[in-house]
Amino acid sequence: RRLALLSQIMELNSSQAGGLSYFHNPGTEPLRYLTIGQLATGAAGRWPDTDVFVSVQHDTRLTFSQVEQQANKLAAGFLDLGLEPGDRLGICSPNSTQWFLTAVAAAKAGLVLVSMNPAYMRDELEYCLQKVAVRALVTDETYKIQQYYKMLCEIVPDLSELPQSTKLSCSKLPNFSAIIVNSEKNLPGTFRFCDVLESAGSLQKLYEVQKRLRPEHYANIQFTSGTTGKPKAVPL
Repeated sequence: RRLALLSQIMELNSSQAGGLSYFHNPGTEPLRYLTIGQLATGAAGRWPDTDVFVSVQHDTRLTFSQVEQQANKLAAGFLDLGLEPGDRLGICSPNSTQWFLTAVAAAKAGLVLVSMNPAYMRDELEYCLQKVAVRALVTDETYKIQQYYKMLCEIVPDLSELPQSTKLSCSKLPNFSAIIVNSEKNLPGTFRFCDVLESAGSLQKLYEVQKRLRPEHYANIQFTSGTTGKPKAVPL
């Protein structure tokens, strides 16, 4: 009987949502048809001065309204780099303010955030970049023993010879076009995170993109651990 009921629910929802099915266990909170970006904007309107992000390590606090403002600017900066909704935006970085803002900004711009293990070595990083056709990567110069920029110089052979703030062209990674580094240094072939955050002169393009976003669109790709083979990419 329960299986029959489930089948009826899924058939009903499928007919109402253009072939997409929804199933929600009994609860007090109904499903809300909202994107991640809409949730962030709504929270900023409801609790503008409430802290949503606190980093003791970096002595940083951000309120909902600050996150809304900075994530919108960063999302617009990603679009100004030439990224388009549906493009994969990789992030290989430890927990930080920049990681959090990147995740929210990617969702607002309709980008698919590709979460990578910050412990990855060169071959693992290259595999993930290639596997899901990452268009741009947000990373740090270094983290603990990881030398991300050096790894990327090995993956993109002429990276260290390129001008700063320039697009990439790599034959083995044909979709890979930009590296965004959370660093004060002007590293060859990369964009500084702080510059991308401040680069967009207008949010109009972002607002136009957001009109087309739907909760069914992919927002994140995570890789499995790879203990029994190559890591598998799982979209969420």
